[in-house]
Amino acid sequence: MELNLIKNIVQRIAARWKLIAVCFVLLGIILTLALPGTVPRENIQIVNGQQYLGTTYAESSSHASVMAVAAQTNWSLGSSPTASAQLSSQSITTLTGTLKPDSSPTSLVMTQDLSINLTEYPILYVQIEVTQGVGYGIRFFSSVDNKTIPLWTNADVLDHRKGTGQLENIQLNEQLLSELNTGTAAKNITEMQIYVERGPSTSPTPFSVVIQKIEFLSYQIVTSPTVGSYHSVYFTFDNLPVNNASWILNKIDLGLQVSASPGATYVIYQFNGSSTIASTVFHYSPDTASYQYSLYPSGTNTILPDSLPPSGNYSLVVVALSGVINSVKLQGVSFVSLPAQTQDQVLSNTIGSSWWYVYLMLFLFVIPFCTAVQLYRIYRSGNEIKGWHVGAALAIGLGCRFALAPVAYQPSDLMVYATSARGWFDYATPSTSYGPTLPLTYFLYWIPYSFYALFLKLGFHDFFILNHQIGFFETIFLKVFPITADLAVCYLILSFDSSTRGRILAFFYFLNPLSIYISSVWGQYEAATIALVVLGFRFMLGRNGVIHEFKASLAFILSALVEVVGLIPLALLLAKSLVTRRAKIIGTLIVASPIVLLFVYPPEWHLIYLLFSGSVGASTALLFGNPHTPYTIFSNFPSLAAYHPLILFLLLAGAVFVARRKYEIQDMIAFTFVCFVIFLLFAGQEPQWWLFIVPLCIIYAIVSGKFALGPYMLVFGTLTAFLILSFTQGSGYMLFGSAKLDLLPAIENARHGIDIYTVTTTIGALVSVGCLLAGDRITSRIPLARSGSLILFVTATLSFFLFAIMGASI
Repeated sequence: MELNLIKNIVQRIAARWKLIAVCFVLLGIILTLALPGTVPRENIQIVNGQQYLGTTYAESSSHASVMAVAAQTNWSLGSSPTASAQLSSQSITTLTGTLKPDSSPTSLVMTQDLSINLTEYPILYVQIEVTQGVGYGIRFFSSVDNKTIPLWTNADVLDHRKGTGQLENIQLNEQLLSELNTGTAAKNITEMQIYVERGPSTSPTPFSVVIQKIEFLSYQIVTSPTVGSYHSVYFTFDNLPVNNASWILNKIDLGLQVSASPGATYVIYQFNGSSTIASTVFHYSPDTASYQYSLYPSGTNTILPDSLPPSGNYSLVVVALSGVINSVKLQGVSFVSLPAQTQDQVLSNTIGSSWWYVYLMLFLFVIPFCTAVQLYRIYRSGNEIKGWHVGAALAIGLGCRFALAPVAYQPSDLMVYATSARGWFDYATPSTSYGPTLPLTYFLYWIPYSFYALFLKLGFHDFFILNHQIGFFETIFLKVFPITADLAVCYLILSFDSSTRGRILAFFYFLNPLSIYISSVWGQYEAATIALVVLGFRFMLGRNGVIHEFKASLAFILSALVEVVGLIPLALLLAKSLVTRRAKIIGTLIVASPIVLLFVYPPEWHLIYLLFSGSVGASTALLFGNPHTPYTIFSNFPSLAAYHPLILFLLLAGAVFVARRKYEIQDMIAFTFVCFVIFLLFAGQEPQWWLFIVPLCIIYAIVSGKFALGPYMLVFGTLTAFLILSFTQGSGYMLFGSAKLDLLPAIENARHGIDIYTVTTTIGALVSVGCLLAGDRITSRIPLARSGSLILFVTATLSFFLFAIMGASI
């Protein structure tokens, strides 16, 4: 009786799961809108920095005092039995020569006496060109009471540099560097050395050193700058609260209104005492004159290239690398701190790190992949996939996700989502939720997190494991959104074909290690993006007409509001509508009408515009100025960027799509898939984007009858997930948040691992494109599930041998 009662309850829940899901979503939205600012502020601390803003300073770019060093004369060349060289001093200084074969490190030094007052001229500027592959360094000495004092250390930024074969511009505050090296800020420089070096070698090494300029600078500093021409602008903060041991500064949300010369580039430095941290290089654009920056106080300590801030115990400095700054206005600044972990917060880890790697492999790869293979074997044997098979596969897929969700920890991205949610529910501010993630995406993370916020409000206290900075249950609630998106993709694939074959293909996605990795290990939201794209195609399946295309257009727009790639299928749909409804412009306007949703929320639209223009190479604004990441082969050929290959190939694909005049659902899916692959290969790829093509390939397999693409996607996703884990992030980073800890060093420490990842994923994607386009002309003779998998594994093996063992690189 009890078993029957339980069975009846389960059946009733299953019959009403859609209603239950909608109720939970609506409740989450209500909680998200009702709870902001009501949760106890135990997880985040936000300090408004404007109330501590001190004097604003600026360095005038047109009034720099220059102490030039005679680069052409007064050099003396040291002798070395393992080097021969000649020093030429004409318009510039050129040192050429050869480092002879030697079993020990070899070096050669050139010296010049100087008389520089560092108090008046603290900034060093050097233009130098050194042969690629040859090491070099610049060293300075001071004199106190006729005693020579070295101002350098072997570990400072001017020592043991690598020659690039190109002209380098070096600028830094030498007085600050001397203080960091010696503990005392030097007042003068009396000697300068430039050396070249090489490690042990059995062959001679020719080299050249070209010194075009050596100067010591001093910029005129003004207070309360107005519109002008400046090299840098300082915002100083007086009496800024210093965190105690229980809080750690996580990031700085900085709103600036910048005006600069066309093409100017700049860096924002965080200066605290002698500690300086630099941001990425920003490219000025009128489109981003007003922008919200997120600065993180982590990274290598650098040397400020300008004068030290005249006052304030903390400063934010905007420094022009090229061009000039006309004005900078501070619109807002918040210092966001997170609680530091104490020993009683961290659950003791009694299991060795190697066992955690086994745990990761078990739930990420072994269990889901073997389950998918077993389902495939049942199908191949001619047996029916029964309801309990589906239930078991669903339970295993969810079980693996929730087994990994609290244990896996990608500290960089996951902390962004945690900080966003904490800022909203603790302080009722969206200021902790800035790009490049779109505002709607943050809101979608907040919906399931709102239940966790409710528990915190009711007095719940979370615990921490494995040195994570995010609570055990908090991590689960943060990942509920992408896990739910995985479920949605699986359901939508099944809605294309509810037969046994359709069930198999749906679980080739849900049990795919790539989908599990992206949602439950990494916590990323790509599944939500592609779920809406698949939903759009589902609206078009077997139907024509304005209403169905309108629904598809709405789904694609919602996808673009989560991630801009949703614009790709939208563009194809609009092209189809324009061609097939030339005389029915009203129908086309109806299909295109959801586009207005892009403009409803201005911050969302502005960021979409920046992301789109940056990804296609049409803009160099801010962090989108260099869209080519090391994860693509194309990024190794930066000279091709001027030809905008992404735009060219997308336009070519669009032209072929229109010229073919075939607009069936399988054609729409096929060209969307091809455009997504083009985007992955030629845009600023992030590894998680490979998830985009998996469900697209699977639904194409359903609508086209080329079912072999389904099992190929299972193999492709499995290998891609392993490559992402091993070569782009590392298992230690994904479990313990430590980038220096690789739990499988034989693979993860391999040389040129990024090249192995890049080549294998590129070949794997091109194989799927080839089979998608060629169809039965290939797969009828060579089964794709076997041949494609063989190509993948051979490519990965050969890449490992070529790059990791032989030491080659792209």
